[in-house]
Amino acid sequence: MRYGIVSDIHSNLPAFEAVLSKLKKEVDSFLCLGDIVGYGAQPNECCALVRELKAICVAGNHDWGAVGKMSLDYFNPYAAEAIIWTAEKLKNENWEFISALPETYEEKIFTIVHGSLSEPIEEYLLSSSQARDTFSLLKTHILFFGHTHIPTLFLQRKGEMMVATIPLRGDVVINIKDDYRYLINPGSVGQPRDGIPLASAAVYDNERKEVRIFRIEYPIEEAQRSIISAGLPLVLAERLSFGW
Repeated sequence: MRYGIVSDIHSNLPAFEAVLSKLKKEVDSFLCLGDIVGYGAQPNECCALVRELKAICVAGNHDWGAVGKMSLDYFNPYAAEAIIWTAEKLKNENWEFISALPETYEEKIFTIVHGSLSEPIEEYLLSSSQARDTFSLLKTHILFFGHTHIPTLFLQRKGEMMVATIPLRGDVVINIKDDYRYLINPGSVGQPRDGIPLASAAVYDNERKEVRIFRIEYPIEEAQRSIISAGLPLVLAERLSFGW
């Protein structure tokens, strides 16, 4: 089975379409790690695509903010403004879809979450100590998570406490070994924050036992025009050019 893994789409339809143009040729099923909406100007179109894919999906903080399940006090002013705009634009079917998303999803081999297993919606999993806490709660071989928008691997040998933290730059293949456990962030489709202004996503092949993270160009100017036309904060358009 090959899974296409997407996270932090953030209403960036051009980026999402570019990622899907590659993934649809390669995978059998899709996993979505949350934050379908927020920041960008095409939330309904992105929700419709996730639903069309029949993706296994969990909720992100921007998703919850848009449907009133999280206080706007949690968000910075630019994010909050985009969430208020999104809430006004969401169609009923997409509101209901987002509202029903679970915090975590678990299969035999892998688990998916937006933040961490300690705090599924809110925690930015950035440090080895945070990773250690999530490893202590993990019941499967692999956890796929998002939220930070930065492709990252946390690695722990089974039966040990030490955690290795490995930033992932560009296209990377992670070989899954039986004697290790893995926390893998595939990066952000719609708003990368690692200084590389390319959409980021992953393919998990459970037969080949590998996870491949890839970066792909998309028409950034198109996404920027939609943000500006919608009257959303200019900074949300500008940052896409810098991947930050």
